[in-house]
Formats: sequence, structure tokens, C-alpha cells
Amino acid sequence: MKISHYAVKHPTRIAMLIIVLFVFGIYSLTGIKTEFMSDISLPSVIVVTVYPGAGAEDVENDITKILEDDFVTLPNFKSISSNSSNSLSYITVNYNDGVLPEDQLPEIRHRITQLQSDLPDGISGPPVALIGGVGMLPVFTFSVDGGNDTARVTKYINEELTPLITQIEGVADVSVSGGKELELTISLRLDDLAAKGISVSNVYQILNYGNINLPVGNAEYERRVIDVRYAGGFSSIDDVKNLPVGFGDGTVPITLADIADIELAYPKEPYYVTNGKEPLIVVNVTKRSDGDTIDIIKKIKKILNDTTTNTKGVVSYSIISDDSKTVSNSLQAVITSGITGIIMAILVILLFLSDVRATIIIGLSIPLSILFSSHVQ
Repeated sequence: MKISHYAVKHPTRIAMLIIVLFVFGIYSLTGIKTEFMSDISLPSVIVVTVYPGAGAEDVENDITKILEDDFVTLPNFKSISSNSSNSLSYITVNYNDGVLPEDQLPEIRHRITQLQSDLPDGISGPPVALIGGVGMLPVFTFSVDGGNDTARVTKYINEELTPLITQIEGVADVSVSGGKELELTISLRLDDLAAKGISVSNVYQILNYGNINLPVGNAEYERRVIDVRYAGGFSSIDDVKNLPVGFGDGTVPITLADIADIELAYPKEPYYVTNGKEPLIVVNVTKRSDGDTIDIIKKIKKILNDTTTNTKGVVSYSIISDDSKTVSNSLQAVITSGITGIIMAILVILLFLSDVRATIIIGLSIPLSILFSSHVQ
């Protein structure tokens, strides 16, 4: 018997089935994330190491092989592939299906830290572990305007705004571009060093030893145990200028300011972000593979609006890119097309059958099949 004939002869059963599956479909729809395109990338983590000036064979023996031998013991490990070229080691660690690569990053970075002493001293910083694929692309980008004090705005973003955004469920990373932080620059005057008989290495050692915090131990006071620590770090630029680096004429101390130019200023940035008229501070937000783009961006916008209100407009934001609009527009287009298709199908059935009752029953079976197939997928 054809499904259409059965539906016409048993309308009550079909109606009950449609209602049950409709409710089940709505319930299932509210529990899944909304994305423009599903994540079809394999769960993997990429580890990149730069070894300037080294040949491909040296990179393979001194870096790639050491990392590979340790990574094969990672939990949920599936396979590994690598590419060693001049000055560059590129390793891809693949995990079992269903494993979130974001959850594996801390373990890989811990392994890298442990292997740091086994790697050559000439590498350009420690190996970098990151997640490849579409997940590296930001889902939301905005600029921050807080006046001409760029350092203060950067500090506010790093200490206040970034922690609020990273607490949102599904957010993977928040990166800031164009920010500035004050940097202490010490330029030694070689003529003064030679005149006072002080070596550069001696100044370097004194700076290292002079800026250090150490735990001293515990002290008991009125039946309470107090942690005691030596706070020897620099707290101001004057502490650096007045740091003794030697003695002249027996007892007269020679300070760092006597042999060096000390300045607290913005460093020269290797790149900057601008809108064509003035510099900008841009914040990029990437999400985890299990994150919901629309929900994440909605919460970020609420944080930005609350921040603008709390600062009374001193700090404002401009949205540069918003993936939630693309997802929402695509979803709206799919819904509109689906409803239009159902209406057209019902009209065609009515035209050929000329039976309103049968048309309603068969027409309702169309969204039934759509809901069923959508849930199966």
C-alpha cells in the first residue's frame, strides 16, 4: 500500500504521528548549535617550530624526531605526520573521532615545556601548538576606542574585557592586535662604561639579580603561620635608575643612570592596525568546534554594551565582522525556502486531487518527512 493511500485512510494515526514528530523535532532543534557550515575537519593539533639557519636534516634530527617520539604517547592519539624543511618543523597530531582538539592543547603544551631542555638553543622561541582548520578563523571582530592613551586602553582590554569574553562557553581564544604597552629601554653609554671600568656583562648580571622575588620561608606570629618573601623586583623607573652597578673612589656608588640612558616608552611595533585616519586596537574572537556562533556573539555584544554603559561612553566599540549575521541570514533563507516549497507542494496536490481533506493530510506529511530527515542527518 502506498504511503499516500494509508495517510488518507488513517488520518487520525497520521495526525498523531505528525504531532509527536513535530514536537520531537522542535525539541531536537533547540538542542543543536546553529552554524553556517558544519565542522568537517579532523580533530588535530599543529605544532610549529622555527630553527633559523638549520638545514632540513638538522631540523628533523634535533626537533621533529624528539617531539614525535613524545607525542605518540598522548592520550586519544590516532596518528601523526610531519614535515621538516630548512629552518622549519611542522608536525600534525591527529586524534580519535569525537575528541575536541581544544581539550588536548594543555597536554601538548605541557609536553613541549618538558622537552624544552632537549631542543637546541638556537630555535626561535618554544614550539607553538595551535588548532588548524576553520577554527582558527575569528567569528567576531571589533575595534576598541578609548582615547589617545593606547597603553591604558590595552591594559583595560587585557585585564577587564578579555577575561569576560573568555568566560563565555564555546570561546576558544581572544587575541588583541594594535595594542601598546610601555617598555623600559636601557641604552648603555660605552664611553661612560669604559671610563668607570664597568663591563657590560657585569651590568647584565646586576639587572638580573636586582629584579627578582624569592620566597624566604615561614614565620610564626601569635600562633599564625605567615609566608615571608623577598620582594626585590623593580616597582618604578626610579628603582632602575638608582640601581648600583659599581663603586667609584672607594665608596661612592655608581648608579645605572650614570652609565646608561633609561627611558619608558612605547616600543616600535612590527605592524599596526589603522582605519586610514588613526590607529585602532582590534580584538578577534575564535570559538571552539562545539561552540554556537550566534549564542557566543550575542553574549559578547551584551558585554560590550554593558561596558560602554559602565564607562559612560569613555570606551566604545565598532563591529568589524560578525559571523552571526551570515548564519542568521542563511538560516532565514532556508526557512523561507522550506515554507515556500511546502505551500507550493500543497497547492499542486490540491490542484490535482481536488480534495481538501486529502490535501491537508498529505500536505502535513511533507513537513513530517522534512523533520524526520533533518533529525536523522
